[in-house]
This record gives sequence, C-alpha cells and structure tokens, in this order.
Amino acid sequence: MAEVFLETERLVLRRFTESDADDLVALDSDPEVLRHLTGGVPIPRAEVLEALRGFVERPELGVRAAEDRDGAFLGWMSLGSSERDRAGTAQLGYRLTRAAWGLGYAAEADLPPLLGQPDRGLRARRRRVRRHPRSAVVRQRLTRVAPSRRRGHP
Repeated sequence: MAEVFLETERLVLRRFTESDADDLVALDSDPEVLRHLTGGVPIPRAEVLEALRGFVERPELGVRAAEDRDGAFLGWMSLGSSERDRAGTAQLGYRLTRAAWGLGYAAEADLPPLLGQPDRGLRARRRRVRRHPRSAVVRQRLTRVAPSRRRGHP
C-alpha cells in the first residue's frame, strides 16, 4: 500500500504509484475536467505518464493521489509551496474526476492543522489557492476554503 499523507472521514491522500497510470490518464482525458485548462483537449498519454513519474519519484512536490475510503480514485490534490511563493505560504491545488465534483473534497483536504506541521513538510502560516480565472464554480468553492482578506475585513 502507498504511503498515506492524510486521512479524513471520506478522503485519503496518498503517494502516487505507477499503478495510478490508467486513472490519471482517464482524468486528463476528460474534456469537462480540462475545459478551463486546455479548452477540453485531452492531455497526451505520454505527458500524463511523465507527470506521474515525477509524482512518484519526487514526493516532495506534494502532489498526492486522492481516493475515497473505498479506494475509488478521485483525482489529485497538492498542498505545498514553491520557490516562487512568499515564505510561509502554502498552495492548495487539485484536479478531480467529475464524479467527485461538488462533494466538498477540496475543502476537506484543506485542513489548517496541517499548516505548520514539520512532519508533513509544511511550515506555512498562510495558504494560497490558485484557480483558473474563468471558473466561477471553482472561485465560489475556494472562497469558502480560503476567504479573501481585504483591508477592513477579518
């Protein structure tokens, strides 16, 4: 069994393995999943497999396979930081199968207690969420996960 990074009541985030290839290719072949990323054009299998190799060989990238408690593949999620981020900031990212849309998995994975836990490799005090600018649905959901902090607002 792959190394588990996070478990909640409904969700398991675990290290990717080579056996995730078909699920990841299916995810990156779904025109609706890719609508805001590629205009719905499937990502070539060779590119998906290259990305999977990176997820498997470089777990420090923070990209984890997401599955439900029954082991059904839901997509991927990442919580980490890059060299471009300000110190103390973590980014949440995800790509989910259509079957997982609207079920609260992204919000469930964004657990503030993970931030600041050295054993999880995250020493962030804040989190930053990136989304595609044309995706109103994602914008709405992420507002609940990481509300804006504007001057005069808590």
